[in-house]
Amino acid sequence: MVFVFVGCTSAPEIPKNVLSKEDMASAMAKMMVAEEITYQKGLQSDSSKQLFLGHYKPILLDSLKISIEKFDSSFKYYSKNPEYFREVIELAEKKIAPKDSLNVTQ
Repeated sequence: MVFVFVGCTSAPEIPKNVLSKEDMASAMAKMMVAEEITYQKGLQSDSSKQLFLGHYKPILLDSLKISIEKFDSSFKYYSKNPEYFREVIELAEKKIAPKDSLNVTQ
């Protein structure tokens, strides 16, 4: 007699040392805005990268009470799990998307 077990495979749980999707999305949203600000300064790419990594990233993560190490390990985890990473990016984009532009008072 041979038993074949077929069932729904559930998505793996996010490890405890990794930021939740919501926390990662909040951090990513702030990073996206900071990257855009850095880009708009018109600096050379090396200077821009240095400014972002050395100045903006630590300040933003500190404001969220997230260590650089935890953010970086979470980023690696989500990068290796494309479906989760897509969800995080979509959440982040919603956080920075302009609010309903039709509700603007003139």
